[in-house]
Amino acid sequence: MGRRHTRARIVAITTLATTLSASASASASEPKTEHGIWGGEPAEVCALPTVAWLPEPGCSAVLIGPELVLTAAHCTQSLTPPTVVFGEDASAPALVRETIACVPNPAWTGLVDASDFGYCRLAEPVALPIVPVARGCELDALAPGGAVVLAGFGEDEQGLSGRKRWVETELSALDAGLLTLGGGGDDSCFGDSGGPVLFEREGEWRIVGLIIGGDTCGAGGLAARADDALIHAELDTGLDLDPCRAADGTWAPSATCGDFASAPLEPAGQWSSACASGPLSGAAASCGPAFEPGTEPGGCGCSTSPTDPRGPLRDPTWPVLALLLAFLCKGIVRGCPTLSTSRSSSARPPSASPWTYPSKTNSARPSRR
Repeated sequence: MGRRHTRARIVAITTLATTLSASASASASEPKTEHGIWGGEPAEVCALPTVAWLPEPGCSAVLIGPELVLTAAHCTQSLTPPTVVFGEDASAPALVRETIACVPNPAWTGLVDASDFGYCRLAEPVALPIVPVARGCELDALAPGGAVVLAGFGEDEQGLSGRKRWVETELSALDAGLLTLGGGGDDSCFGDSGGPVLFEREGEWRIVGLIIGGDTCGAGGLAARADDALIHAELDTGLDLDPCRAADGTWAPSATCGDFASAPLEPAGQWSSACASGPLSGAAASCGPAFEPGTEPGGCGCSTSPTDPRGPLRDPTWPVLALLLAFLCKGIVRGCPTLSTSRSSSARPPSASPWTYPSKTNSARPSRR
């Protein structure tokens, strides 16, 4: 606001009105590209590198595999597939990817509720250290009162957006697939929809939710379950988005079940080196034994690798022996994809949650973010 003049009442009123008008015009014309998330702090270079910005709908998103980001369903409604921006500042992207398509959950009600999730498939893959989506026993440690981290490019207290920020806050409630979180000034806001909700479990970080909405920014918001979003994306695309589990959600680690970002809030080098300098986990063993060579899909005589010592099984003259051996191995060694649970199963796995939800009726409809 400009100076207040005291020479005459009419001059003071006129000057004040002119100054306010100019200030409002400048504020409306300036791009909102400096901050995001209420409370918290800006992400450092290569901290939370998988958190992305969708400029056209003005939403956040999170990479969970080289070719796919999760976001909110209401962020997938653009007429044309949006661009996905990676980096710390949307006005100075470190990495940009076009999308093939953005797809909402087909069961989305159109409301800000547990069904408000979707995905965007990238036209080109991105190699960044990911934080995996929490599933199965990994969700057991999540309870009201626990600490969670919200991340996104949305508005801050000054109404500025486009700068990646994160804030640690508290999970307030779990109710019918919705997470209620934040408050007391530490919260998500407009533009953070689609951004991740993360939590730490026994030194391992996981994504548990996707920000979708709330009422007054700073007073708390809502998130949909990230595991539901992953299941929808995996079934819809045929991509293996969970290298640690089979399609039905059972623990079945592959060779890529591990090397996850173990300190995602900390800077991890530079974008020129794909943010690859941060610490990584070893082979994951959160819900069962870690991957062991020989148990990968393709084992038990099913491999077509030229170095496979079971060379005769690759010979088309041995089909009967190969089939017999596959049946003998079924259930003993993971592999033989045609005989065991496939990761690209067309049947939706059971959606039963390990969480115990309190009964709650909420007649108020939260707004989108």
